[in-house]
Amino acid sequence: MKCKFEKAFRGGYYKCPHDAESGGDYCFWHKEEDGKDLKGKDLKGENLADAYLRKADFRNANLENANFIGANLEYANFIEANLKNAILYGTHLASADFGWANLENANLGWTWCRYVSFYGADLRNVNLHGAKIENSLNLQYAKLDEDHIVINERDGDKEKNNDKKLEKYSEASDVYITLKNYFRKVGRYDRSGKYFIGEWRVRGKKYKLKKNYPSWLINRFLDHFSRYGESPQRVFALSILFVFVLGLVYWHLGAIVNSSDPSKTVSLPESLHFSVVTFTTLGYGDYYPKQSFQFLADLEAFSGMFIMAFFVVTVARKIMR
Repeated sequence: MKCKFEKAFRGGYYKCPHDAESGGDYCFWHKEEDGKDLKGKDLKGENLADAYLRKADFRNANLENANFIGANLEYANFIEANLKNAILYGTHLASADFGWANLENANLGWTWCRYVSFYGADLRNVNLHGAKIENSLNLQYAKLDEDHIVINERDGDKEKNNDKKLEKYSEASDVYITLKNYFRKVGRYDRSGKYFIGEWRVRGKKYKLKKNYPSWLINRFLDHFSRYGESPQRVFALSILFVFVLGLVYWHLGAIVNSSDPSKTVSLPESLHFSVVTFTTLGYGDYYPKQSFQFLADLEAFSGMFIMAFFVVTVARKIMR
């Protein structure tokens, strides 16, 4: 006799293809029995959709390419299990333990991960779109992508269709926000900042796809100028470069006049001094620009006020953390 488990699916019904256990109505997978012992089992490619696996023991099991869609995996033990390419989309994972498990390329989309432990787990290229990981445990000790780029963004970069590309970028944005908030919550502000950068990078890609070029240009500027406010070092370095380049321009064009001796040729160090004083809006008055270069000096002073304010904000943001 076939298992009686069935579920409405895409306008019809999914019926379990397995035989029911002797004396029962359901197969081993759909029988509502806690603590099934599957330790060390080879279940590669097994279809376990909607299976009842609450408190199941999967330690050291081979679950590569297994399909767990809709399964109940609450309190399941996956320590050191191989779940590479496994599909866990929409599963109930509350309090499950994935300690040192291999979840590379697995799909954890829209999973409920309350109190799930990921200590030491390999989560490279895992799809976390829609996953509720806010209250998961030990995610900061899991192995995530070293470049902090999620699989959804990679898929979007490869996609040729613009609508699908935009959809993937939207998914990536959601994942970046989720990871950013998680790592901020556990006090790992360095990693939170990496995912904040990812969130803004994807936002820029979406602007470009939607042909919102003004917003895209601002996004690109913020990236190159400060890594979206995450790198005060970059702001400082670019400020020094900006001051030095304008100092060279003033010197090369003979744009500066010595207030005490207008006939004297202004040297490169003096031009650099004027550039620093103008950028920082100190305005000593010992040098001034020729009339035809006043606009350039005004532009440097205005830029200096903006850049210094931005630098203070980025530094304060780091310190406040």
